[in-house]
Amino acid sequence: MSGQPPIPPHYHYTAGQAAQMLRVAPRTIAKACDKGVLKSHCLPCSKHRRILRTDLIAFLKQNGQPLPPELRTASALMVSDDVRLSAYLRAEFADSLHVAETAFLAGRMAEQIHPTVLILDARIGAAAVRAILADTAREGMTRIVIVGEDDNAPPSELAEIFRRPFDPSLLANKLRELLRS
Repeated sequence: MSGQPPIPPHYHYTAGQAAQMLRVAPRTIAKACDKGVLKSHCLPCSKHRRILRTDLIAFLKQNGQPLPPELRTASALMVSDDVRLSAYLRAEFADSLHVAETAFLAGRMAEQIHPTVLILDARIGAAAVRAILADTAREGMTRIVIVGEDDNAPPSELAEIFRRPFDPSLLANKLRELLRS
């Protein structure tokens, strides 16, 4: 992100702002709204449209399009059943960190929050880690994998690796750096 505060989820965009973010003509946005494929509403006593941020994100996902940087909020999703590590990171990052204990829950949460950082604990299972890494490869999110001393780590181009035992403050510092950038 470019140092601007994250856009709140209830933020409205004009058709022009949405078009600029998506790199399309404003008329393209207007047509999508007219057809009802992109939800919008008109301001009272005018024909000016407003599009909710959440509706714009849903439209993009529904059409298999990537989210532009302006629509991404800096947040992390951690997939782990490590209660102590999760509690430590939650205390450090409050609303910026979401934790799922299973890969299934992580998938559901990722659809809603669109995390910029994904932390995977290899204890959820090697197959689950590989599947999640493959699913998130095209989304441009930063991935961190926590592995045990004897575990095989995924290739370093897929994710940054933290090998147990490690100091949780190192992971917190890395996460802080990633959420700021």
